[in-house]
Amino acid sequence: MKYHQNNIQELINDLKKFHIDKINQLLEQYTGQYQYQEQNNTINQNSHQFNTLTGQININNQIKSVSTEKSLNNYLDREEIDIPGSPKQNDPEFSTTETKTEPNREQNKFEHLNKINIQKKKKIEESIIEQKKRQVKCMSFNLLNGQRHTDPSYNWENREKAVIQVIRTHDPDILGTQEAYHWQLDYIRWNLPQYKQYGSSRNGYYNEKADEFCAVLYKKDKFRVVQGETFFLSETPELVSKSWGSVFNRIATAVKFEILASGKQFWFFSTQLDFSSDEAVRCNQTQVLLERMQKLNAEGLPVVLSGDFHSPSFGPAHQKLTQEGHLRDAASKAREVGKMTESSVRGSDMQARKNRLYEGLFGKKTHQDWIFTDKDTEVLTFAVCTDKYDGVYPALHYPIVSDLEFK
Repeated sequence: MKYHQNNIQELINDLKKFHIDKINQLLEQYTGQYQYQEQNNTINQNSHQFNTLTGQININNQIKSVSTEKSLNNYLDREEIDIPGSPKQNDPEFSTTETKTEPNREQNKFEHLNKINIQKKKKIEESIIEQKKRQVKCMSFNLLNGQRHTDPSYNWENREKAVIQVIRTHDPDILGTQEAYHWQLDYIRWNLPQYKQYGSSRNGYYNEKADEFCAVLYKKDKFRVVQGETFFLSETPELVSKSWGSVFNRIATAVKFEILASGKQFWFFSTQLDFSSDEAVRCNQTQVLLERMQKLNAEGLPVVLSGDFHSPSFGPAHQKLTQEGHLRDAASKAREVGKMTESSVRGSDMQARKNRLYEGLFGKKTHQDWIFTDKDTEVLTFAVCTDKYDGVYPALHYPIVSDLEFK
């Protein structure tokens, strides 16, 4: 038990009440002169006599020599005397030796630095959480319609499980589809119930009469649909129609989402341009797309455009989107580019479908599926998903996926 020099008077007062016979023995041992006597259960002239007989302790709150204090402390430690209200053993506040003070300073310094590190770590973790609230993983996937084909390997029943697997593996928050029939979309949602669906078909139906969709699937626990529509890439976007010699009605599905965790809002588009050999058709469709995007997004929210554009990076449609539309190609702006191939269309490396609608389309390797963003959206990753499942490709086109962060 260690006592600070300023507490010696307190010690003496405490000793009045405890172990008087022990004090006599202690004083005889170190002074050989003084016999402590109890008179009327008090100690007369306690502080003055104690100082005189030991010749060492100055009661004026100063210790000229620490030998008596050390002896007293050693005795108290040995006898395990516990004086109520007295300073406790090893209490750093009452330590008088350098060997005790320095380690305590180092300990306090360590604890202070540790506290700072904990605070920094907490701030980093909070920052990461906030970042993740602004991040969205997007996929564009041409599912290949389940009817127009001649090769049995393209039958939906032969690849439906592979479609589910590739979506489950890459786990997108939002999935922009192309060439999907309602029963294909139903199958996906049945097997992946975390997704909800938005959009109508290119003939305006959503039933057995429905034609192909550019439907948007989204995780229902992460997003809320604020606004949305499916419009036509024609001279009359609000009506079921086609223009400029397009082979089919071409559509785009637009959805204004709100991220539930952060309240952040953005627009997501999924589309498919016509495969006509006339590039002017796609340029006109692209112009309608840009005008509609501008009209819908009057607030200037972040924009993500995904789809099958039937246009390589050097094609007029791609250039129109990036130059006039001021959009950025995620594949070229990503911090990290994953498994890239020369082609996003598997058919360029295999026998193309013997269907008149697709003749000549796959004469050479091509990358025609794209994800575009506005200039303020940060592209974290981009990859082409060339996965095979049990030897089966999910579709003719490889899905593409990109991690985005909205500011």
